[in-house]
Amino acid sequence: MVRMPTAEEIAALRQALSDAIARGEQTARRSEELAGELRVLRTERDLLKEQLNRFKRQLFDAKSEVGAAQQKDMFFNEAEVEGARAQPAAAETEDDKIDVPAHKRAKRGRKPLDAALPREVIRHELPEDERVCPHDGARLNAYFSPSWTAFQADRGRHFSVIVDGVSD
Repeated sequence: MVRMPTAEEIAALRQALSDAIARGEQTARRSEELAGELRVLRTERDLLKEQLNRFKRQLFDAKSEVGAAQQKDMFFNEAEVEGARAQPAAAETEDDKIDVPAHKRAKRGRKPLDAALPREVIRHELPEDERVCPHDGARLNAYFSPSWTAFQADRGRHFSVIVDGVSD
């Protein structure tokens, strides 16, 4: 058997229903307000984009003295007028020519250091036990190969050249 609601329960349900309807109407009004604000903001954004594009065109477009179509007739074609009055150039004679001596291109790169500077050779030698090839046991031969050159200046205006390499 189905129990019938009491008068207080019916009143509470009617109050809850009216509250829900009021909240729905309030939400609908808020939604309409937000939609209106969105339309306004989109319009403002579009106007600002157009203004930005206009400023970009003004700043970065080609510059010309001719601002409008009606101004084109205000400028004269001076080159054509002067060209019509000009005399042809005189033919070149042998006296007008200048001889230029041939030359060789200078070698690129660093200039060598002065040979009169004192030189110090730094030798990097392996100990006797490391002078054997690990693969076949043959004795390794030393050779001299300058790998770099440095220029050293002391406080007393003494200069020296340091050559790094390996020698036998």
